[in-house]
Amino acid sequence: MDNKLAALPRVTLQIAAAQAQPVCGDVTANIAKTVELTGVAADRGARLVVFPEKFLSGYEPGLIAGDPARYAFDASDTRLDPIREVCCRRGISVVVGAATRAAHGLHISSLVFDCRGEDVEPYHKQYLYR
Repeated sequence: MDNKLAALPRVTLQIAAAQAQPVCGDVTANIAKTVELTGVAADRGARLVVFPEKFLSGYEPGLIAGDPARYAFDASDTRLDPIREVCCRRGISVVVGAATRAAHGLHISSLVFDCRGEDVEPYHKQYLYR
């Protein structure tokens, strides 16, 4: 066996892909669905669950642009606390798609929460369609 391969950890990571339809414009319902499906994934042994792009608002660019305070998130957004809590309580990490806002505008992002419920630096989509 190659020495480099022998040095790699031999731990299995079970990943769940959440295939759920968000409720367009209902951030509260979509956060609740994220928490629910994260629990289901944890019950089935997953250590990471990944949700679709813009899952927290639904994929509605006009809605988000029209009211970013309501439909986009910033780093300290307390509406995300239920996701943080389920991650910490169940020891699972979550990647969930959301619109995010910053001083320089809106982004299509993947919010990442580790198994301690702490926010990890989000990923912002680099190449938008034209």
